[in-house]
Amino acid sequence: MSVYRPCVPLIVALLLVGCRTANDPQPLEPFSTDGCSMFPDGRILACCTDHDIDYWQGGTAERRRTVDLQFRYCVEQVSGSPAFAEIAYRSVRVGGNPYLPPAAGWGFGWPFGRGYTSLSTEEVGRVRRALQTSLEAARTDCAMGHARACQLQVILELRPELQRNP
Repeated sequence: MSVYRPCVPLIVALLLVGCRTANDPQPLEPFSTDGCSMFPDGRILACCTDHDIDYWQGGTAERRRTVDLQFRYCVEQVSGSPAFAEIAYRSVRVGGNPYLPPAAGWGFGWPFGRGYTSLSTEEVGRVRRALQTSLEAARTDCAMGHARACQLQVILELRPELQRNP
């Protein structure tokens, strides 16, 4: 068995990702959240969910830094623990890297390999429409008594992407 054989699937995947042109629209998966992944403190669920919305849509490295700092601030405010907030922050800084294959990395709504790419005007519109669809589903599920859907509804209603322009 060749030493290079295990590398073949990786090389093929990289070639496929690299073969799209700038004009090819990338598909955007519907928004999803796993809450707080492996964080055991349920009090910070709203912080995690809001953070997941930003991670799902991705964007630039600067945007990610800002989002992660907002997450740390939220966790500290909710938990009352600067040490816990720092652990949460460092965890997302390492685990949310867009170049690692976990499904919750930066820009996880887009195909793997997107990295730190600004969203085009068309993509911002697609993000807005997908979040609007998630909001409508959360409203329906909340009306049926699903508590997490009610929390998601509140979070989505506060998102700047869904605010009406005056």
